[in-house]
Amino acid sequence: MPNSKVLVVVPCYNEETRFPKDEFLDFAKRDENYRFLFVDDGSGDHTFGVLDSLRRERPDRFDVL
Repeated sequence: MPNSKVLVVVPCYNEETRFPKDEFLDFAKRDENYRFLFVDDGSGDHTFGVLDSLRRERPDRFDVL
């Protein structure tokens, strides 16, 4: 977390179809003080894949657990 000042932990469960990926990406571009940790608590859908694609796109702003 070298440049970030705030870490936001976001719990996620079965969010594949409703996760606002573009909104998180837009926010990350506008404000570099924030880093996000998405926690997938055993979703039965492809939530982890959605979150991991976000992490791969902006590893400086997003992590997945």
